[in-house]
Amino acid sequence: MFVFYWKATFYSKSVVSASSGVEADKLFRTQLLADFNSSNEKPEMDLNSLHIRYVDTPCIAAVVGEEWEKYWKNVT
Repeated sequence: MFVFYWKATFYSKSVVSASSGVEADKLFRTQLLADFNSSNEKPEMDLNSLHIRYVDTPCIAAVVGEEWEKYWKNVT
């Protein structure tokens, strides 16, 4: 089993009804994951922004993303 720890940039929109910017920000942050998981419209991911932080592999404990790309991903 390989476990990837990664980050990327996503683009989407969220609609929040609120009476102030502070309330809107709070609602946005608390509802973000719920909206993401339940929405039929999935956010667009910028594949150029994908960065593998590290990978846990069966044969080696953890490999940082640069080592994964350069050395380990082609090892079977």
